Amino acid sequence: LWHRSMRRFAAVGEAAEAIDRSGVTTKTCATAAPSHPSAVDQQGLSSCGLSNRSHRQRSVCELGRPKSACRDPPVRHVHVERPRCDRNSEPKQPSRAYVDFVAHPAIAPIDLALPAYVRGKLHNRFQYVLDHGFDSRTVGVDWWERRLRAHDLNQHLQVFDHDGVARLTRRDLVRLGVRAARPDASDDQVLTYVWHVLAWGTDRSQRGNLKRIQAFTGKTDRRQHLDLLRQALTFAREGDATSAYRALIRRGGGKIHGLGPAFFTKVLYFASEDSPGTRCLILDARVAGALARAGWESLPWSRRNGYSYNWHTATYASYCELLQRWANEESDAQIGRVWPDEIERSLFEGNRTQSGEAATWS
Repeated sequence: LWHRSMRRFAAVGEAAEAIDRSGVTTKTCATAAPSHPSAVDQQGLSSCGLSNRSHRQRSVCELGRPKSACRDPPVRHVHVERPRCDRNSEPKQPSRAYVDFVAHPAIAPIDLALPAYVRGKLHNRFQYVLDHGFDSRTVGVDWWERRLRAHDLNQHLQVFDHDGVARLTRRDLVRLGVRAARPDASDDQVLTYVWHVLAWGTDRSQRGNLKRIQAFTGKTDRRQHLDLLRQALTFAREGDATSAYRALIRRGGGKIHGLGPAFFTKVLYFASEDSPGTRCLILDARVAGALARAGWESLPWSRRNGYSYNWHTATYASYCELLQRWANEESDAQIGRVWPDEIERSLFEGNRTQSGEAATWS
């Protein structure tokens, strides 16, 4: 058993050396891990020789620390996936190594091509993107009015007239966002904008919105969170997507309670209309999954949650730059301007003709 273990760790070391091509420090973790889309098959890895129970209990890396504590970027981890086996029997399949990219920023491949199904949805930004919205019942105007009054907040939620129909659209949120991002915007204008974005993003479910409201009720939290929002909105208005995302992200979620990347990127997106640099774009799990299927295989992934939108700042910046590049290439190849948010919404909806599923926007 001792010789078998030594051969296994020696093979893993060779796998780590083969995978690491960029000079990034590599740490080898011996843990029973699930398969990964970015799995790198390695031949010749020795079997573990441990029981099923031992498989489940081994969760520390070679340095003796728990795997969860061994995830400091830019460290890249190489894990060994060991098939379950009995103590005295050989496994039915060889072990394999895979790279856990969650601990290392994933940058978009320079040759990643725009999915073909996206092209059929371009050149119609006004109807496809800006006119996309919901009526007062869907955004929950009454729900918001009751909750804001209950928490002594003076803002109000409203819908706007669109050809005789009262709705809340992306175009309305762009107008509110550009105003909230100005240096002279009041606190009420910033919060009013945030409430409208959240109402548009969650529709009737209002899932998580109560705790987001509560994040701005205490005087201390209110001031701190408003300062964070103002800083991020300023960066978004200036076209600095990297700094805007960094201002609101923390390890494991967002700096403002309840306002994770799936929602604070919406806040950044609407405020960055006509920005001079890189436009902030909405990021969620469905967009991440569409990008992975398009060929960006190094995006964060877990067996339990699928593709994550809790990205490193460098990964988010790379995503915004990628969609900007795609938009520029399509604008040059076709007649008429293509906007990055056209591509973002098309990625969210996915290829319906192949999946046969009707997408919903939230």
